[in-house]
Amino acid sequence: ASCEKALKSYEKWSGRRDIKIKNIFSYIRENNLKFKLARKKRITYHKPCSQSNYKDIEYILNNTENLEYILSDKYDNCCGLNGIMSFKNLPLIAKVCKIKRDSIIKTDANTVLTSCFGCETALKVYSFFRYKVQDLIDFLSKNM
Repeated sequence: ASCEKALKSYEKWSGRRDIKIKNIFSYIRENNLKFKLARKKRITYHKPCSQSNYKDIEYILNNTENLEYILSDKYDNCCGLNGIMSFKNLPLIAKVCKIKRDSIIKTDANTVLTSCFGCETALKVYSFFRYKVQDLIDFLSKNM
């Protein structure tokens, strides 16, 4: 998500208008692509703060056969990484991460998916091995 945001800003700061950036999620939705997992999986999804295309993500999650998607009540709350600010106030960030972790655990999903490397890292650190954390596209490619 943060990479997409940076790439999309390239047009603005480069002065070039001939570069068009499209993420894989939009491509999947626009082309009505559907997926089928080899085995049933119960997941939840963490929406990164910088992700602007959640409708595309929902399309994928709701149109993948053998995927049970459980919406977390805090699906769009910060993961806790929050850039370098997380290192300046560890007690606050620990509290944010605990809230996020508890909302994931309440879904009873064994995997949480996301689409931001920073979020993936933070979610793994604070999971305490209660659930797996994976990138959405990696998850799909490994489970089909």
